[in-house]
Amino acid sequence: MRTLKKTLCLVLCLVMMAGLCVIGTSAAELTDKDTIQHKEAVDVLAALKVLEGYEDGSFRPTNELTRAEGAAIMTRMLGATVVSSSKSSFTDMGNAEWAQPYVAYCEAMGIINGYGDGRFGPQDKLTTAQFAKMLLCALGYNAEREDMVGNAWEIGVAKLVNATALADKIADFNYGANMTRDNAAQMAFNTLTATMVNYKGGLTVDANGNFAAERIQLANTEYDYRRSVGNPGALGTMQFIENYFPSMKVNDVAGTMNDFGEPVDQWYMGKDRQDYTYDKTKKVAETVAGTVLATYTTTANRLNLATLYTDAKWTGAVGEALVVKENKTVFAAPWAPTKNDTATPITTSSGARGYAGATIRLLDTTNNGKGDMLIIEYPYLAKVQKIITAANSTSKNRQAQLKIFNTAGGNTVDYDTEEFAQNDWVLVYPEGLINTTAGWGTAGFGNAGANILTAKKADVVTGNLAKKGLSPVDGVTLTALTLDSTVYNIGAGDFAKSVEANPALNTSVTAYLSNGFILGAAAAVAAASEYVYVLGNNNTGSAFGGAGTWEVGYLKQDATTATAIATAQVVTVPAAAPGEIAWYTMAQTGSRYAFTKAKTNAQHLADASITVWSDEAARLNGDTLKSQQPTIAAAVDTTSGNAIVANDNTVFVIKSGVAPATTYKSYTGIKNVPTFTLPAATAVTISALITKSTYAAVIYIDLTGYTPTDADAEPIILLNATPIGERKVAGATYKTYSVIKDGKATTIEDLNNGINATEAPVAGLIIPQFDTNGYLTGQRHAVAAANTKYALVDEYAVAADVAFSAGVLTIEGTAYAVADNMVAYIYNPATRAVTTGDASDLLDKNGTFSVLYTNAGVKKVQTVYLIMA
Repeated sequence: MRTLKKTLCLVLCLVMMAGLCVIGTSAAELTDKDTIQHKEAVDVLAALKVLEGYEDGSFRPTNELTRAEGAAIMTRMLGATVVSSSKSSFTDMGNAEWAQPYVAYCEAMGIINGYGDGRFGPQDKLTTAQFAKMLLCALGYNAEREDMVGNAWEIGVAKLVNATALADKIADFNYGANMTRDNAAQMAFNTLTATMVNYKGGLTVDANGNFAAERIQLANTEYDYRRSVGNPGALGTMQFIENYFPSMKVNDVAGTMNDFGEPVDQWYMGKDRQDYTYDKTKKVAETVAGTVLATYTTTANRLNLATLYTDAKWTGAVGEALVVKENKTVFAAPWAPTKNDTATPITTSSGARGYAGATIRLLDTTNNGKGDMLIIEYPYLAKVQKIITAANSTSKNRQAQLKIFNTAGGNTVDYDTEEFAQNDWVLVYPEGLINTTAGWGTAGFGNAGANILTAKKADVVTGNLAKKGLSPVDGVTLTALTLDSTVYNIGAGDFAKSVEANPALNTSVTAYLSNGFILGAAAAVAAASEYVYVLGNNNTGSAFGGAGTWEVGYLKQDATTATAIATAQVVTVPAAAPGEIAWYTMAQTGSRYAFTKAKTNAQHLADASITVWSDEAARLNGDTLKSQQPTIAAAVDTTSGNAIVANDNTVFVIKSGVAPATTYKSYTGIKNVPTFTLPAATAVTISALITKSTYAAVIYIDLTGYTPTDADAEPIILLNATPIGERKVAGATYKTYSVIKDGKATTIEDLNNGINATEAPVAGLIIPQFDTNGYLTGQRHAVAAANTKYALVDEYAVAADVAFSAGVLTIEGTAYAVADNMVAYIYNPATRAVTTGDASDLLDKNGTFSVLYTNAGVKKVQTVYLIMA
């Protein structure tokens, strides 16, 4: 009946609803969705491309409609196609250019009039009565024949609004008030299901002398918008939605339920007017079938049976009972609340726990005026551990790996979803409640997340923890947290299921909420740079403020040490258990400090950004630390599966040397740490702070008894075992020796009794071995063998037959390639001069040479030492 457009009220001067641009979204995706009262109406009209939101993704339900917005929606309701370049004749459209095509269409169709002076007034507001009149005219009602003209036109509008139920579900309906977008959505939605009319002949006069319109309902015997009708068109009348949007249907088949077991009607978009097949992919909106008598959210923990009795409108008649569904699972037996039972709170099927944080709805599913079903949607807190792409998931859909917290410690489930990002905190609704001690159990909850009804983002608040509310029963159990000045009650169940059961006062705490109740909270984690390594403490007694005060010694990350007075003992020295001497943060309270130990890996939960691997977790054992090998210790942690891995940002604090002359040094970046090798079967302690990225932020290595040396540096070559000088200091003798160091002839000084074949006092010193003719026969290299001694071992090749030709270095008949960065050093004993160059420069010289080179057996020679005979 598209010809009805021309029969609409010719005196229309006002129009319908709209926004500024079509965003093609549902109420659930709008940024201000929680402020929308009529979500079903918004969803359906948005799917029909009639309802619009704003460019920022909001709907702004309390905004009042303008005439320009109305012109746009009237055009869309009537299924018209407009030309974007169309212009109306009105002179005041400059501030509403976007609406020009819609206003031009409505003007051409005789649907709207201006003010008579060339103005349209695009930003003027619409009243509820004016808006209702337009909808009635869209249904085919004639303004003149229905008394919707003249001074009392609002009375005629009110009569028809009541007859057509256009005001259904609008609690604050006021004919004189400006029309809000939210109420306009509901009224337009009501229009969709209203029956269209036409007129037969002229006017008739009744017995009282009043004129009456010969109005008839439009017939439709071909199809119906309701899937529940077994014989489409059985009702025989044409609804507005059937005439203009025949593909939109509602699945109101009895027994259809949503994920939580509520009886629902489901709006869906079919392929055509004859498409009555329904599946979830077609759904655009869903609403509870029957009547919602009450919804409980922030008061859920205070519900009692008497409240339910009253809200269910019971009278005490036989058979009054509530079917209770917890996350879809039916409670074992129906409830029968009594009128005066104010002392009994509602309970869960697993015990006396309440439902704080849940959403609870009391339904009248039979529309007899009495409550008969209680639907409880109870959430669990979860964190998105990672996102699994469709290509890598077991279900071949995009998945979020959720760690779900409960008193059993948390379980991980892969859940199919196109929403959420890594590290999001979400509320998960499993089918049936999870036992508070047994976890997920064995009844499902597989990798595909088939037993998760739905999941949505949790509300998040952050503030300073100013106060903790404690249970008056035991004085220990947390009941509330005050963040800044706002009190948040803790949700149902044990708080131990949360992220951190008992955060410290005066720390920044992030809380994760459902309906205003805390389901989990975690204190802010200190940055790695804020940690110090506690070395020990001392009970200072009265000297520092009385018994019970402690002086704590600690190591900073710049390798300096300091002390502070602590409010309590931090560690026992020596440590009574592994990890007591470890990484701590310091928080100043007055003149004292509170030390907080870093979480050990056993305590490390998904939200923490720092954890610690202490001495029981990883050791270097006869291993090598070098810049080319970022894995510091391969000991695998059982929870994360990670070794200790360093990068260019890792701070190393290394303790080394032989007591009492031990030193602390700090290095930033694995590339800047000296290379050292420990003797076999020797273990040293490592304590590392590991970040979310799995890289170590800070690593403490205790090498007491050892001196790290850079094994990749050029060795120091002793040219003569006879010292060239000596001096005495405080009774000790220091001897000076000639050496080649860093490619130059120089001297070193050492405290010793002379260099011989059995002892080398300088680590890294190479001692050439000469024969009686002064030729090299071998060499020895000082390496660490025990905490305080070095053993001389034969290393490196020594040869007298050296030749260089065509880029190949031949030593005693073995050819070696010359590395691009090779440096050759030649020492002349007569002049004590050292010169450098490439191999050809040195080998072309006259004379006899012995060679000492640092990479025997390696086909690429990088360093050659040539000593003249």
